[in-house]
Amino acid sequence: METPIRSEARFFDRTSWDNVTCRLCPHMCSIAPSRSGQCGVRSNKGGTLHVDSWGKTTSIDHLYAENLPLFHYKPDINWVRLAGRGCTMRCPFCDTWKYSQVGGVRQSRMTPDEAISIARESGAGGIAFGVNEPAPMHEFIEETFNAALRAGMETHLATSAMWSQEPLREIAAVTSAFTIGLKSMDHDFCQTQLGCDLDIVLSNIDMLLTIGAHVELTWLPIPGHSDTPEETERLLTFLGRLRPHPPVILLPYRPDYTWGTTSRASTLKELRGISEQLSNHPGMVYILDPDSPEINTRCRGCGKTLVRRGMARMVITSERNGEPLTACPKCGTPVPFVP
Repeated sequence: METPIRSEARFFDRTSWDNVTCRLCPHMCSIAPSRSGQCGVRSNKGGTLHVDSWGKTTSIDHLYAENLPLFHYKPDINWVRLAGRGCTMRCPFCDTWKYSQVGGVRQSRMTPDEAISIARESGAGGIAFGVNEPAPMHEFIEETFNAALRAGMETHLATSAMWSQEPLREIAAVTSAFTIGLKSMDHDFCQTQLGCDLDIVLSNIDMLLTIGAHVELTWLPIPGHSDTPEETERLLTFLGRLRPHPPVILLPYRPDYTWGTTSRASTLKELRGISEQLSNHPGMVYILDPDSPEINTRCRGCGKTLVRRGMARMVITSERNGEPLTACPKCGTPVPFVP
């Protein structure tokens, strides 16, 4: 049976001459008929905004918990991660540009209920959206996450937080955990190179924490740009203002897209140096590299390893008497992850 298409979007205003203004993200694109906004997947059809990517998935990944940059959230469940097309940013080094920059990737269409069925059949306990920026797929994600919560599953978004606040608050109501990617603390670099508004991104992070969302941050130190002591100090200053303190996960930089041949990859030694600079962050700092000891989730109190990562298809969680761990067996500090 053919999958129904529900492509009409929300968060837009009709303007003169059949133009529409999309309010989903801070770009506030004014879109002429038969044209799309900057994301490439929200288009004006006869004076109405439509989501061209509704239900269209470019990949379906079955992930173990250690495959997600999610260090303080339920390490005992597996995930099904869906990807689509489009992005609210334009990073010149993007290593998933075939998804985020539209085009070049085969798509298949599914309903939210079909996504839940796929997760159930694989034994997954959660549905995630990532690879490309999920914001342009807002309506489909919201419906899928509602279905997942009804089925007793967890939900996760990996996002740049380049959303308008109203739709982000709405999606937060059905999202169990966020991983938010930061790539620079320099306003000019964000605006001219990444196509994002840093003030809005940082404000959105603060808003999500304030309303009680589970938030983890990733930091991408770009050699020659965001790997400087000045950038790291700006990040540390911002982190110090946040309550509660989120964990920070350092990501290796592997350039692709238009910067693929013009910038070099980061090294584990460099990531360790930045980790040391951030060592005073009370939210804890990790490095997403299997060769780094900072890949294991640790106790906030004594540093004992609580979740051992880096082994293929394996997350080892310490337990007491067969029961899920709620406190460090060494010092008694509550575990940093959601049990």
